Amino acid sequence: MSLFNLSAQGQQATFEIKGIVVGKEGQQGISGVEVSTDRGAYVLTDALGEFRINVSIGDVLTVQRDDILPVKYTVVNNEAI
Repeated sequence: MSLFNLSAQGQQATFEIKGIVVGKEGQQGISGVEVSTDRGAYVLTDALGEFRINVSIGDVLTVQRDDILPVKYTVVNNEAI
């Protein structure tokens, strides 16, 4: 699993990150993957593997599904990731 094409929008303390979760080959998005923050925000990827979630600097994102090992990422700024 890979994360790519993540970007952040906004200049506020809370901003939106959008991205896509793809398989090892990086070609096809994976649907139904949980993307959550350590502050309790939670979304599932759509049919294309895409997601949008509101975060703050310092939040820890966790990307996981039962058949996928969890991936964690700490938000360090509101610029492109």
